[in-house]
Amino acid sequence: METNEMILAVTGMTSDDCAPVEQALKNVPGVVAVEMVYPERFVWLTSTTDVSIDALNDALASTSYEVTLLLGCC
Repeated sequence: METNEMILAVTGMTSDDCAPVEQALKNVPGVVAVEMVYPERFVWLTSTTDVSIDALNDALASTSYEVTLLLGCC
């Protein structure tokens, strides 16, 4: 199975409570792994399909967080 990997910056994260971000991103269709890296405030995300930044931010709409692409596809 081919996968896509992205490194995402997380804005708005001010504590090490990464669970809301991790759970929301894992619920996006195609996402198979999410690794939070705090205090650097970034996410290593693996998906089996192309996942847009808009789709990821839509999943985070109920949180105070937002992601931007640092490295990878989409």
